[in-house]
Amino acid sequence: MEKNQVFTVEISDISQEGLGIGKQEGFVWFIKDALVGDVVEAAVMKSKKHYGFARLQRVLSPSPHRRKASCSIARACGGCQLQEMAY
Repeated sequence: MEKNQVFTVEISDISQEGLGIGKQEGFVWFIKDALVGDVVEAAVMKSKKHYGFARLQRVLSPSPHRRKASCSIARACGGCQLQEMAY
């Protein structure tokens, strides 16, 4: 996939850094602000041989664990990237 190309993926896991992990045809994507159970539309930022990093564009189908962040600038700030996940 090329930079800025948009794709859809279901998030199946979360990394120790809090990035959502989605797999598409054996390729692993790491997506910030994506939660387990989300189906998201993301844009390619960087792609390696077996994995890549993508930017969350929008949540197509939210996870049952997703909730509204208590801070209005949580996503823009980036300091509390798991604030939208229920405990």
